[in-house]
Amino acid sequence: MFTYQRWFLRIGCAGITLPFAFIIQHLVARLMDIEFANFWYILICGIIMLICLFIYYKFTQKYKWFERKGAYWIKDEIVYIQIQNKIYELNKVNWLRGTTVSVYGMAKSGMLVIQLDKRKIVIVSSQTTSVDSFEDSELLHLFETILKFNTKLKKDDTLDFWYEIEH
Repeated sequence: MFTYQRWFLRIGCAGITLPFAFIIQHLVARLMDIEFANFWYILICGIIMLICLFIYYKFTQKYKWFERKGAYWIKDEIVYIQIQNKIYELNKVNWLRGTTVSVYGMAKSGMLVIQLDKRKIVIVSSQTTSVDSFEDSELLHLFETILKFNTKLKKDDTLDFWYEIEH
């Protein structure tokens, strides 16, 4: 079992902060008697937007609506993963990558990308704690398991957690 987040949904829902930021920006501009085309107004707008996004991402960090449980197991030397009620058979992986992602430099999460023939599976670790590198991620064990059972994958010399089939 592992916990992952619905990262792309979470980023998409960040648009909810736009109306609040817009209202706050106008109130601040009116209170400070700043013209709308002024450099200071643009600077204040940027700062307010970043503050709203920071609050949104902190608020949704442990929000259960964005978190899901996944599972993986091995059967007949093949790794299977189950995410979002779908089961994927990982016996023909073309490339495998582990990295970190963050939004505006806020808390990082581990991201595992699995490229099958015509499908790409992206899993982003839960953001319960910030990770400095993919090694700190909850997804590292899944990465190593997939790698172990896909022996045709060879390490790319330029990146630490990138393996692909040599052509």
